[in-house]
Amino acid sequence: MRTWTEYQKFQKYWGDYDFGDKWVQNALAGTKYRSQTGKEYDFGLYGDEGRKEAVKKGTVFMNVYQYVLHEFEDAIADCNSDCVAGVDCNEEQVHAWDEGVAFYTGSLEEKLLYKLANKRCQNYKTCGPRGSEQLGNSKVNYELFNEFLSGRDLLLAGECGPTRAILQRITELMAVPLVQGALRYAYKVGELKEGEKEQAEGTVFMASVIPRVHDCDAGAAEIIADNMAIREDSSTDFAAVKAAFESQYECMGIKCTDVGGLLQGTNYYPDFQPCDDNERMGIMAAGASTVITKSNPIGTIIGIVFAVVAVCAIAFILFMRKKEKEGAPIFVTKVVDVQ
Repeated sequence: MRTWTEYQKFQKYWGDYDFGDKWVQNALAGTKYRSQTGKEYDFGLYGDEGRKEAVKKGTVFMNVYQYVLHEFEDAIADCNSDCVAGVDCNEEQVHAWDEGVAFYTGSLEEKLLYKLANKRCQNYKTCGPRGSEQLGNSKVNYELFNEFLSGRDLLLAGECGPTRAILQRITELMAVPLVQGALRYAYKVGELKEGEKEQAEGTVFMASVIPRVHDCDAGAAEIIADNMAIREDSSTDFAAVKAAFESQYECMGIKCTDVGGLLQGTNYYPDFQPCDDNERMGIMAAGASTVITKSNPIGTIIGIVFAVVAVCAIAFILFMRKKEKEGAPIFVTKVVDVQ
């Protein structure tokens, strides 16, 4: 398990191979847990309610989550590409793959990661096959089960290599509800000023996905962790957290449309509408490498200026090409006889 790709990201961030267990044990004891990056999580600052959330959600999001991926990794590692499809081909490996699906779903579909995805899609209007509904199964679950079936079929056919890409997509999709959870509770604490329970829930959601952010950009991860770690004051700069997450969506393999925006009834909360993938990519393409926050207005202005210049340049090029096709080019080369 120590060699699995995703697991290594988490071990590198936390500094322990048993990081999930240590999180839960320290939450139960009310003691401190320190990550490899130096971030300290003092569960003694929580009362029973906060520690309960850290234990309950940490068990699923930091332990079961990793075991799901372990089963898929194990199936691929043991895959036999020399077997004959339909003749006892990778049956044990498919069994391991099925176990991963079972641990993801849960026996009652009510407690584990499958249920989490369906709960979050109702908050963000990302339910349904297209991710545009507020009720039903989440788009994440629709996509995941398609990937689960594709992975199974590839194993049965002895196609070991292509199964790796399936697992990569599964890993990306499984992170979406964790990002949604972290953002939801960052908003509850930062904007709605809710209490210990919400802060603890936000912290464990963040802790469950922050190694993936850190693997993409340590600076963005630090902004998120600084705002959502356990501390005596409950101040959270939601705008900074949201911008930091969104700046790493492409690296994490997810989109604004996957995450959506947080609903208040049938409308989005103020400042929590879904981000725009085209707009976000435009700013990144224009060279805005700095994470834009309320405390960085200069970076914001520079990013906007570069984006506008880039868009204008592209528009002018397209205009010139249109004129050339119409037979009326803007720039005409004139041949002059030299006497």
